[in-house]
Amino acid sequence: FVTDAEPVIAKLKAAGIKFGYHNHAFEFERYGFENGEPVTFFDVFINSSNPDLMLELDLYWISHAGVNPERIIERSAGRIPFIHIKDKEVVSKEPRMAPIGEGNLDWANLIPACAKAGVEWIAVEQDTCYRDPFDCLKSSFEYLSKF
Repeated sequence: FVTDAEPVIAKLKAAGIKFGYHNHAFEFERYGFENGEPVTFFDVFINSSNPDLMLELDLYWISHAGVNPERIIERSAGRIPFIHIKDKEVVSKEPRMAPIGEGNLDWANLIPACAKAGVEWIAVEQDTCYRDPFDCLKSSFEYLSKF
C-alpha cells in the first residue's frame, strides 16, 4: 500500500488535496522483530511511508488492539488532520462501542493530545449503538463540549 499510494499522493497533493489512511486494529498486530524489538504493521507504515500520507486515526481501534492511543497520536503528530472517535466500554466481559465519555478511553488526555498533534477535525463515529443513535450522538456532543 505504501508504495502503491505514492503516485496518488503526488497527484492529489498537486491539486491541494490530502490523502489519508484509516486504521483498524490489525495494523497493530506484531508480525516480527527488528533489533530485538517487536514490529507492527503500523511501525512499517509510519516509518516507511511518505510524510505527505496523512493518517485518519481511529482511537477506538487503536485501544481495541491493546495499544495506548495517546502514544500513537504523539508519534503521528503532523500527519493527523482528522480522527475518528468512539468510546469503548466492557459489558458482560465483551468490549463494545459507546458514546464518548461513557466508556473507558481517557478523553481528558486524548483530546489535548490531539490538539497538540495538529488534529483539525474530529468525527464521532459510533458504528454500533446500543440505544437510539441520536441519543448516543447527543451524549457524545455534550461530553465533548466540555473541551
